[in-house]
Amino acid sequence: MLYVRIEIWPRGNRKTSRCLGEATISNIGGDEQIGHYDVKLSKFSGFSLRKGNFDDPEGARVGRPLASSVWKQAKVLNFARKRGPWPLLLKAIQATLS
Repeated sequence: MLYVRIEIWPRGNRKTSRCLGEATISNIGGDEQIGHYDVKLSKFSGFSLRKGNFDDPEGARVGRPLASSVWKQAKVLNFARKRGPWPLLLKAIQATLS
């Protein structure tokens, strides 16, 4: 799972930061070369998260967003994994906001 958090730092001060949104990009299949992903975006205060399941590597760190905190969601299919995380993030944003 890729996890992205967008924060605003007023006047560059991290101590006064607040979350503007979060994204999760979860692998849902494919093979070594091609991946399929589930994308979820939150807005404003970020995701409301379920408690992590420490038997599940994906759930242990971030948990799963509650359905009520998901603003937009989509799937990215047939993505060439060798392209890396930044093109995947771009595709995820395009898929959810188009």
